[in-house]
Amino acid sequence: MKDNFRIAHVLNYLGIGGLELGVLRQSILLSKQGFEVTIICFKCHEDFLPAIPDNIKIVKLDRRAGFDCRLIFRLRSILKKQDYHILHSHNWGTFLYSVLAAKLAGVPVVIHGEHGRESEEILFSKKRVLMNKMLFALCDRMTTVSKDIAEDWKKQNVLSPWRIAAIENGIDLSSFRLDVSKTECRMTIGLPMDKIIIGTVVGLIRPVKDLKTLILAFHSLMRQHPHLHLAMVGYGDDIESLQLFAAKLGVKEHVTFLGKRKDIQCVLQAMDIYVNSSLYEGMSNTLLEAMAMAKPVVATRVGGTPYIIEDGWNGLLVPCKSPEKLAHAIDLLLNDEKLAAQLGANGRQAIESRHNVRQTIYAYAHLYSSSYSHSLKKESLLKAKAKNVALQAVCPFVHSRKQRIKPGLHVLTSHQVVPFDRWFQVLQPSQAIPRETFEREVLFLLENARPIGAEEMADRLGSRYGFDEPLFSITFDDGYKDVVDYAFPFLRDQRVPFFIFLVAKPFIERQGIWCNDVFKYVHALFHQDAEGWMDFSKSYEWFFSKNGYAHSLDINGLLKQLFRDLNLKDADFRDRVVDDLRRRTNGLIISDDMKLATPEEMQIMLNSGLLTVGSHSMQHLYLDCLQPKELEYEVVNSKDLIEETLNIQVTSLAYPWGRFNDACQELSKRVGYHVAFTTIEGSNHENANPYALKRKDAGYLTQDLVFSRPKALIEMNGLADILHR
Repeated sequence: MKDNFRIAHVLNYLGIGGLELGVLRQSILLSKQGFEVTIICFKCHEDFLPAIPDNIKIVKLDRRAGFDCRLIFRLRSILKKQDYHILHSHNWGTFLYSVLAAKLAGVPVVIHGEHGRESEEILFSKKRVLMNKMLFALCDRMTTVSKDIAEDWKKQNVLSPWRIAAIENGIDLSSFRLDVSKTECRMTIGLPMDKIIIGTVVGLIRPVKDLKTLILAFHSLMRQHPHLHLAMVGYGDDIESLQLFAAKLGVKEHVTFLGKRKDIQCVLQAMDIYVNSSLYEGMSNTLLEAMAMAKPVVATRVGGTPYIIEDGWNGLLVPCKSPEKLAHAIDLLLNDEKLAAQLGANGRQAIESRHNVRQTIYAYAHLYSSSYSHSLKKESLLKAKAKNVALQAVCPFVHSRKQRIKPGLHVLTSHQVVPFDRWFQVLQPSQAIPRETFEREVLFLLENARPIGAEEMADRLGSRYGFDEPLFSITFDDGYKDVVDYAFPFLRDQRVPFFIFLVAKPFIERQGIWCNDVFKYVHALFHQDAEGWMDFSKSYEWFFSKNGYAHSLDINGLLKQLFRDLNLKDADFRDRVVDDLRRRTNGLIISDDMKLATPEEMQIMLNSGLLTVGSHSMQHLYLDCLQPKELEYEVVNSKDLIEETLNIQVTSLAYPWGRFNDACQELSKRVGYHVAFTTIEGSNHENANPYALKRKDAGYLTQDLVFSRPKALIEMNGLADILHR
């Protein structure tokens, strides 16, 4: 990340509200990571804001009613003066002003965020669609707070799907402690001590919150549960109509309107059940906060809420506009205290694991860093092309430097990068490359081609330009710690983007990949324990005799066949084999050169803006041999699990063992992968299949441990195959 990395957030209004407080909290936490953050707002109500640190700048612009043309130039002046690297606008009210001002000020990266959804009548109107296409043509990225909003925008085709990032809201659990006294909170707020409190929290009370449905449900519950009380936090002109509605139903004395509140933790702790009755929600912060306080929640099945609540596990979901079903769900919790407590505990667990603010901040830091890094590469390319055009215009006989390698995408792949002296000790040297050789190859590629990351690769595959110049990418399979220690520092210094494909299950569970464990244990047994090896051969006679390895010393050939056989067995059988081998090798020296990187190490690399994390399946199996449900588990669940753990979008896949078929390609495309890599040797050229991209092993440029420039040129231009033939 750059030192003094400057970000400007633009808000229509800064006050109490989920969007506004979310941006403010995000800004405070990003500032602790070295970002300089400014919040520019068109209107501001500071009286109701939490304490703002001195290092967060607040700039207030008084927007006039209607379209305020002068606002564009005032905003442009602020952006130009402070030389911001990124502008991030939020929601439609700021979009036009922010994009035009940013482009006039020369801000390198423009990002627009949508935190909710308007009616389809407005969203898909001809005027709005046209405006969106014009403005998004000037944007680099888009953010949404839930996957359903992202899908809505993808349908409009205003941006490449790669450029739309769904980053879910996160909660700072240190601000939502469970040891706060409920009695003291009720005394502070003025709520009755002897009642069961059903509550909800909104910012501005609007029709979309549908609080009348909640009051109707409360009214029907009062007949069976007269000891209930309803507490509603929110402000706005609609409060009076809600009070009249409660009075009409005869429950006004049992409803407390709390207005604006800063002490949300105290308010939530005072409640027994939290209810959200909205007609639509993006990703409700107050719903997440209620779950963080371990409150049982009932919410409508709308917008991003089903991505938060798993019905029956960490809350209850009901249809919107249905006071009867809302009342029924609340009644279930009132009659079953054990269920209510379990839902609350599971809700807290879900926040800790899936909606922790650390994950959200990592995702935004990565988004900002990668977007700025991409803009620098794009700017450098445009300058180089402009220079060549100008040179040839002035002197037509002078041509730019002749390309030394053919246009196309050259993808290098490896598993491990290790120091030269350690390469001789690696168990699988064919999967590793000496660090010195790797660095020389990358430097050679930088001289003769241009590195591209996931975004540009997807854009080129979907455009008419294709790979019309020499390009290259670096990929690593499995995600070993060696890549963190020996490859990443060099790639970071050279600003070269790269991919790492993770095997989801062992990565999350911090265990070894099953085939690596088999490899290590079999090698240890074969080389260190002759008697144990003979016993192993007898115990696994079904394998040795069938494959003709009863007396063979070809350990690598044996392992290759063993992997094939185990791939065709079920998971329980593979686990038993691994456990048996672990027991047999107890006391022997086992190689530890196949350690996987941790999620924390992945986050550090993601924050550089260079890393794209992809899936390498769930368990590293032959995908072309699986049944449809098994294939879906490997391809889809691995994607979801990595996304959930690292809070990123996973849109690239590398087929384990290089094995794939048409079903793999079709499923990958259907579930949201944009590219998939094979182990087919070669480079990628015009009309390349995005779901069958070719790669070459790192080290292929020399076919040797020592780098050779002539050999590299021969390989890069595809001459080696001709010479062999």
